[in-house]
Amino acid sequence: MEYFERCELMELLKLEFIPSRVLWRLFLCLAKACVGMAYPPPQYHDMPDTYREVIIPGDEPRSIIHFDLHPYNVFMDNPYDTIGDVPEHGYVPRFKLGDLGLMTEWDDGWEDDVKFAQTNVGKPGYQAPEQRNRLKAVQPGAFGPHTNVWGAGLLMFNALTLYFTEDDQWQPQICRITMPDGTARDLNTWAPFLVGHQVYDEFRAYPIELRTLIARCMADDAEDRPSLEELLDAINQNIAQGDERANEAQRNWEEQKRLDPTKEKPAVDVKTPPAVEDNDLLVRFFREYFRELPVREDPYKDLWDGDDR
Repeated sequence: MEYFERCELMELLKLEFIPSRVLWRLFLCLAKACVGMAYPPPQYHDMPDTYREVIIPGDEPRSIIHFDLHPYNVFMDNPYDTIGDVPEHGYVPRFKLGDLGLMTEWDDGWEDDVKFAQTNVGKPGYQAPEQRNRLKAVQPGAFGPHTNVWGAGLLMFNALTLYFTEDDQWQPQICRITMPDGTARDLNTWAPFLVGHQVYDEFRAYPIELRTLIARCMADDAEDRPSLEELLDAINQNIAQGDERANEAQRNWEEQKRLDPTKEKPAVDVKTPPAVEDNDLLVRFFREYFRELPVREDPYKDLWDGDDR
């Protein structure tokens, strides 16, 4: 068992804005959690202390499903443990998936009544499409790594939009998206306000690559969701591109300062998405939201009888 002294992902969802470079790294942690469930570590006595989640070529992924992916079950690690781990973390701490009480290795050979019982779990609003549809639930291959990918996409939807999906009227919609190869296609997704013609204005500041990948993870049809390999590759590529844009911005600023030593850099605003997320933004976000332990009230304070327990 591991103790997390910081906070759950839910604490960050109370903010007004989370930088996209932070979101991409959160996405990487969630994607690696999906990989870890599909390719769990082998169980032997001399296992290394640190296990890296990797896709094992030639091995079939296992259908281990978390079944309880929501913001209260994603925990932030001590940021100082990974501040030197660049580019994967740096000023963004590691996020870990917890609460494995509902985790199940799915078996297509189960009787239908067992399948129904296994899928009727999880927090309302956070159940994957294959859980919501009893006809889908009994189909061969209905559950697998793609189910966890949908849950990871929903957590990213929460983190980007700061919106919680417990609305009974929430349904997938057909949206026009651009695929990584440049082709356009229609996608039936549970994240309709991130892509297509009805994107909310407050979300347009985030990269279209991030919004599209989230929408694809939340596709209603499992076959439309990215594979684990594609998901990891896309996230790592965009982390590298965001870091390079930030480094380029820093080089440009240093040149401006050289030409005009009196020039002052604009103040960093951690509440508004900038055109380019430079390193100063990540440093300030780290200082204000990651460095210190959150101050939280005791949720059970009203239950105590007034003594000093």
